[in-house]
Amino acid sequence: MPERAPRPCTRPGCPNLQPCPDHKAKPPTPQASASELRIGGGSTRHWRALRRQQLLYSPLCEVLGCDEAATAVHHLRARRAGGDDGDANLRSVCHHHHLQASRAERCGQPVPLGWQPARRRWAVG
Repeated sequence: MPERAPRPCTRPGCPNLQPCPDHKAKPPTPQASASELRIGGGSTRHWRALRRQQLLYSPLCEVLGCDEAATAVHHLRARRAGGDDGDANLRSVCHHHHLQASRAERCGQPVPLGWQPARRRWAVG
């Protein structure tokens, strides 16, 4: 049977063929955490249950001034930074605010000003 014709690299503008030496997937480092090695972004049965419970308990985005439906659960302190899955560390947020916070954390920047989630279920003051 003849071999399949080589395909171009999936990155736009890259002139190489697959497997592209510039864009091939990097193997995980030995220091990678278990959640980084897991397929699907670390989703486990336990996390899916916690996420479902959090979104049922707080169905709206908890960022002040945002009234969108919550679609994600964000860790205020990332697990890789010592955070846990406790109720005090989880916030229900809309897709926009989750992307904004995750992007800032990945780049090593503080979460943008004005993005300080406050629990809707408790009165502060």
